[in-house]
Amino acid sequence: MKNILSYISIKILIYLVIIATALFAIVFTYIHNANSDGYILGDWLINYQDGGFNPNHAV
Repeated sequence: MKNILSYISIKILIYLVIIATALFAIVFTYIHNANSDGYILGDWLINYQDGGFNPNHAV
């Protein structure tokens, strides 16, 4: 009986860690996107419209 209770408590602990990690990722991403000016997306879009990344292109 004691092994079953310890297994259940370990399982609950693992679930709590997974849930906490997911919530942290969601909240961090939301805060980061709310404070962002969209520079990365804009830079990607400009590069995409110019023809994308070309490793043979001379700078």
